[in-house]
Amino acid sequence: AFLHGDQERYTYHIEDCTWEEAAQRAQNMGGKLVTIDTKREMKKILKELDDHEYQEIVFFVGGKRALEETDYYWINEFQEPEGEPLNGRDDWMADLWTEGEPSVEYKGNQEPCLTLECKEGTWGMNDVSNELLVQAARLSGSMGYIVEYKE
Repeated sequence: AFLHGDQERYTYHIEDCTWEEAAQRAQNMGGKLVTIDTKREMKKILKELDDHEYQEIVFFVGGKRALEETDYYWINEFQEPEGEPLNGRDDWMADLWTEGEPSVEYKGNQEPCLTLECKEGTWGMNDVSNELLVQAARLSGSMGYIVEYKE
């Protein structure tokens, strides 16, 4: 566990699951799936991921969209969207999407959930299916999620 000046603490879990299961497990642990509000917070998390050599792990994070919408939002502990759309921003967040993302759907599958993953040495956000392992069985054993705790 890591403590930060903002009194946020993160834990990293490597476990095959759906986004919904990850969100529920985070809640059961007294936290929530991580929502990243500043460039500084993102830098800290990415440093921890690199320090742990987690480049091969695809992490669910606390962002998603309603199936009938195209905008992604951070989701609060009540499973409600909050703040500005993540894919409509012109700030530091806009640079964080992996190239060509968000794609909203892939091969006819809806992709309403967000991951933080490393492609060719660069961490970025990607939109994926809730049941990512159904589409990408190769990820079995390299899925995870990040839990954020407010201290």
